[in-house]
Amino acid sequence: VFENPQHEYTRALMSAVPIADPKKRKGEAQLNFKAINSPIRPLEYVAEPSVYSEVSEGHFVLQTDSGY
Repeated sequence: VFENPQHEYTRALMSAVPIADPKKRKGEAQLNFKAINSPIRPLEYVAEPSVYSEVSEGHFVLQTDSGY
């Protein structure tokens, strides 16, 4: 598995392992990252920006769809 990973997901995991030597590190373009399909949203989905409410001076909380 480590020397010759065959499955695409295993290869992606192995290529994402950090390398301590900066001279041997791969750039992001070399990682061969592909978006993973979501079971509930299309790939084109873009999340709405987070909205925060100030509940007291300097104390903000995230507003959610459930109203919490």
